[in-house]
Amino acid sequence: MFNLYSVTKPRATIRELAEVTVDILGKLPPLPEIFPDQKAPVVVTRPYDGQRELLMMRWGLPPPPGPGAGAIRNFFNTNEAWLQPYLRPYYRCLIPVTSFCKCEHMDGKSVPTWFALDDTRPLFFFAGI
Repeated sequence: MFNLYSVTKPRATIRELAEVTVDILGKLPPLPEIFPDQKAPVVVTRPYDGQRELLMMRWGLPPPPGPGAGAIRNFFNTNEAWLQPYLRPYYRCLIPVTSFCKCEHMDGKSVPTWFALDDTRPLFFFAGI
């Protein structure tokens, strides 16, 4: 999984591609490095009227119960009891992305590799909760 991504396209591009009807984002400068626990733009479907809304949210889920647990950014087992409430449609979102980074560990060093759809880094979306 990844812990670093970017979104460098303007709000208008996100709104158009995601068919956003409500935008409460405010200014959106290019975000070349978005790390866990930072705020970043997402698109949600409002439960009370079904409109798509563009807003900022913090990256990560609250930790599961237990001592020393930190915020969750990736998970692999959707059967975990603590995760069940977050899997409801209400919590789903689209995460706009232009590129993401995967770090490989070689010779004791972390070597980042950036991925995008192509060299122009067009906008795409990850599914999120």
